[in-house]
Amino acid sequence: MARLKSDVTIDDEYFEKAKDAMDKLVTRTGDLKKELSELYKNLITALDSETGDELELAADDVVLKPIENLELVLIQVRDTLELVMGGGYYHDIFDDFEKLQNSL
Repeated sequence: MARLKSDVTIDDEYFEKAKDAMDKLVTRTGDLKKELSELYKNLITALDSETGDELELAADDVVLKPIENLELVLIQVRDTLELVMGGGYYHDIFDDFEKLQNSL
């Protein structure tokens, strides 16, 4: 039977650090989206012409939409990390492995 050369452990501290970093990144991304949206709104108002209309379309499609998509990805990664940290996920696997190892 194959044995591991060393034990595999989970360090919850690093999961917590990663979760905190993801929370901050999601918040910063949302703040960036709001600031850029306000910036473009002001520019569009200042350029009350066809140029302003084109700038509004460009802002939505080229700048704001990709940031919204990035925010969705970051939220999904954060939520997945919370899932992994929560209901046992890896802990259950390692607990079962330890029980198996102890029973051998």
